[in-house]
Amino acid sequence: MKYEVFTNSDKSFKPMSKKLLFSFFLTLSVSLSVVGQISLVDSIQGGGDRTFNNVKFTDFGEKFYVTFRNPTTNVYTSRLIILNDNYTVFKNIFLPSGFRCVYFFDNRIIGLSDKLFNSNSLIEFIVEDTLGNSYVMDETGGIVYSLPSNQGCLGIKKVNNSYGLCTYSYGNFPNPGYLYFYSLPGTLPCDQCGGISGLEQPNTGGLGEMKVYPNPFNNTLQVNYDFPTNQSNPRLILTDILGRELREIKLTSQTDNVSINTSDLPKGTIIVSLYGGQNMISKKVIKID
Repeated sequence: MKYEVFTNSDKSFKPMSKKLLFSFFLTLSVSLSVVGQISLVDSIQGGGDRTFNNVKFTDFGEKFYVTFRNPTTNVYTSRLIILNDNYTVFKNIFLPSGFRCVYFFDNRIIGLSDKLFNSNSLIEFIVEDTLGNSYVMDETGGIVYSLPSNQGCLGIKKVNNSYGLCTYSYGNFPNPGYLYFYSLPGTLPCDQCGGISGLEQPNTGGLGEMKVYPNPFNNTLQVNYDFPTNQSNPRLILTDILGRELREIKLTSQTDNVSINTSDLPKGTIIVSLYGGQNMISKKVIKID
């Protein structure tokens, strides 16, 4: 094999000028910068426990928020951090002991807003206590409004130009439960906002359907579910009202009816959540004697 070696003495070789060399490296650096880089912006100690979402406020514009466990009580969603668009902390909210944030089925906090429940500039949202009672709480931990005892929150809807809150209560057979509707005095900055307004979002991330019955129940709970085959790590998780895990059931079928022995579960509100990948559907049920 014959090799050719070029030196400065070869007529065919011309050394690259400093100007051309600089231009070459400048072009190379610009080309690399177009690809973009992933870089750490900030960090928060605590570890998010359930959700990382967007929200749009009337006075403060668009923000991010994440929920944390209380480091003392280990209760889920008892700390709420709202972040600016550069991920610096805008609000760091610790809920009083015994309370946690309430979610839609798509992991968005119900009623997170600054002008929906009143005209001041405090941030408010829906919370629950250990008995399943619902409240409107502000960022200072103050109770803005207490819903009647044993009413859970279903969501917020807009009809024409008015906003309303829907709640529910469970009955004991043969007496049925009730739905309750409350008009809200304020507004949200937009109706949908690409899913960041705080309104109920019906999308469940393509998980499909889940039915949980009977409700209320005693020692056995039936769960019917149906989701696409492309969901990773499918499972059912049962938690109490404070988010403490009571049971985890691994799922192996795309569609099935699961019968759960609940004789060892505590009485009260139980949250049944169907997980698939990063998606989730939740239902609330009540265990009675």
